[in-house]
Amino acid sequence: MVIIIGFIKSLFKFIRIIFTKNTDSYNHKNEIRMFLGNYTLLWLDFIIIADIVHSVINTEIQQLYSLGIIVIIRTAIAYFLWKELKEIKNKK
Repeated sequence: MVIIIGFIKSLFKFIRIIFTKNTDSYNHKNEIRMFLGNYTLLWLDFIIIADIVHSVINTEIQQLYSLGIIVIIRTAIAYFLWKELKEIKNKK
C-alpha cells in the first residue's frame, strides 16, 4: 500500500511538471526521484520488519537463514538508495 500511494503521488507530480512546461525540469525530476525514493525506503523498512515478525512466529532454522540473507540484501538496497537520495539532496 505504501509503495502504491508513493507511486500515485509521484505520477501526479510528474504529470503536473509535464503540463506546466517548467524550464527547470531537471530539479523537478530529482524532486520526484527523492519523493518516490523516500516511499520506497519506507516500504523496504516495513518489509524487513514483516520478515522479522514472521521469523519470530516461525522459528525453523532454515527459514532463519533465508531471512538473514533477505534482510541483509534489503538493508543493502535501502542503504544505497538512501545514499543516492542524499547525493541528490546535496546537489540542490
